[in-house]
Amino acid sequence: GRPGRQHADIAPPGSSLPTRALAAPPLLRPAPAAIRASASSAANGELISAHAAARMYRLLGGATSAAWVCCSVAALATYKPHRVLHNAIGVAQACTALPLVWTTTESLARTVADNGWEALGDAQPRSLNLGLAAASAWCAVTAAAAPAFTAAVVRTSDPVRYP
Repeated sequence: GRPGRQHADIAPPGSSLPTRALAAPPLLRPAPAAIRASASSAANGELISAHAAARMYRLLGGATSAAWVCCSVAALATYKPHRVLHNAIGVAQACTALPLVWTTTESLARTVADNGWEALGDAQPRSLNLGLAAASAWCAVTAAAAPAFTAAVVRTSDPVRYP
């Protein structure tokens, strides 16, 4: 190993992983000081207070909802602009996912506000955070590749006009 750095010499029984990989510090684990719950972040040297994190969850839930509605309107309400009811129904159907976004972000906001940062390490909040991250990543991919996802050949007497 490198000078000044020690590695564990024992691996779990039956493990085929090198001991250096087991002893390496995780890259994505926050520093303990950053996850301590506190009402006053400055007093304890935290990066962000639990209440500020709760506000951020709510803000980002609202921003996600606004982006979702804008993408829905852009993709579904411009398909055949003269068919107002048809487009409104499509946008309304796309927006049925919004309550899931709102309840997930509100649940995480309440968890961190009521119980502090450490509560986000419990199984349910961790699952919600991972699900929210996966859904956000998928939404970003689909928004970036929207033309490929929405391309279609339409053969009707009412041709599609794109703006």
